[in-house]
Amino acid sequence: MEERLILGLDLSLNSTGYVIVKFTESKDNTIIEVIEKGLIKAKSNETHSKKLKRQYRRLNQIKEQYSGKNLIVVKENLHYGRPKTAAILGKAHGVADLIFPHIHAYGPSTIKKEVAGNGRVSKEEVEQAVKNMVKLGHEMRFKSDDESDAVAVAITHYLKIKED
Repeated sequence: MEERLILGLDLSLNSTGYVIVKFTESKDNTIIEVIEKGLIKAKSNETHSKKLKRQYRRLNQIKEQYSGKNLIVVKENLHYGRPKTAAILGKAHGVADLIFPHIHAYGPSTIKKEVAGNGRVSKEEVEQAVKNMVKLGHEMRFKSDDESDAVAVAITHYLKIKED
């Protein structure tokens, strides 16, 4: 059996979702198991600098914790909606890129298509598709769609590398 560990990131300045997913491949199937999940939450009254430092510290802890375990890191691509929003999101992406120089990225529609079969599904449909794919020892509960989106990011990368 071959195992892969993937860190999926749904980056933002206020609530970054992260997840460590273990993919165990056997001859007949793949077991998808969430090892760790969480949010890097910021307080609304904090400066960008404080928010980025918190994100830097937590992502660095994750990197150290999984050091030597061939962790693959994947994020959802930066959206280019409003320029001000993109500039703020770019800061969070910069922190992740600094900590994980070999990070993979996918656009939102690619993630939705890979996980739910359609690039235009809702966040709720993505979450339900994720729950259907992941091995659950108990009912999987996500604190927010940032966590379920992070799982979807990890699953997307796994499915993409299986295609190659």
